[in-house]
Amino acid sequence: MVTTQELPSAVPLMALSTGFWAFKTLAAAHELDLFSRLASGAAITVAGLAEALGLHQRPAEMLLTGCAALGLLEKTDGRYRNTPLSETYLVKGKPYYFGGFVQMADKRLYAGWGRLAEALRTNRPTTWDPAVQSSMFEGEDPTMLALFWEAMHSLSTMTARKLGEAVDLSHFRRLLDIGGGSGAYDIELCKQYGALRATVFDLPHVAAIAAGKIAEAGLTDRIETADGNFFEQLPGDHDVHLLSMIMHDWDEAKNRALLR
Repeated sequence: MVTTQELPSAVPLMALSTGFWAFKTLAAAHELDLFSRLASGAAITVAGLAEALGLHQRPAEMLLTGCAALGLLEKTDGRYRNTPLSETYLVKGKPYYFGGFVQMADKRLYAGWGRLAEALRTNRPTTWDPAVQSSMFEGEDPTMLALFWEAMHSLSTMTARKLGEAVDLSHFRRLLDIGGGSGAYDIELCKQYGALRATVFDLPHVAAIAAGKIAEAGLTDRIETADGNFFEQLPGDHDVHLLSMIMHDWDEAKNRALLR
């Protein structure tokens, strides 16, 4: 007879099975703009949040309690405030705002992962149709595309910070960011290395997005954009090339061609 002491704990399975509870709590709080409301040390009570958002007190309390349990809010004397984590990354307008990725995961990725078993059975994507679209971006809602690029900017900014710490770029003068997207890497690396200049190279409509981000960062004097196809001619006169989060999109032959 097997005793309960000999059985493995089911707690890890419980954590896996309910993992979406935590994410959807974060996503709902972000959608309701909770963290931006509490920017710069502002605090709110359950009753205050209920009144501000037109909620009943019970769901308002559940949202605040859930965010506190996740380390996104802290509670003192019945009032809730942002933690350093949420203040740094979830307040709109902050330099390292990560909300774009949260929103994309909620609105774009969550539904697709809900159909993972279907994707496994059919070997086809579930959020776009390869029979009529050449990529997930073709025919995509412009609002969703803007959301995608905001998400990629959020994610790439975090990675770029670590890249700048891990790799010494002080001996380079001009960086070419191939398939550079929103220019997040270039912005962050140029902030870290004062002598570095950079070029964001991507398709025309993407380069336009990068130009806006570069202007917001006040770095138009050091970062430029160039548009084109990176499987064709690349801009010259750069002494370091960066390829980030693009090679997984292509097969081995295309990647070999790109690396040459």
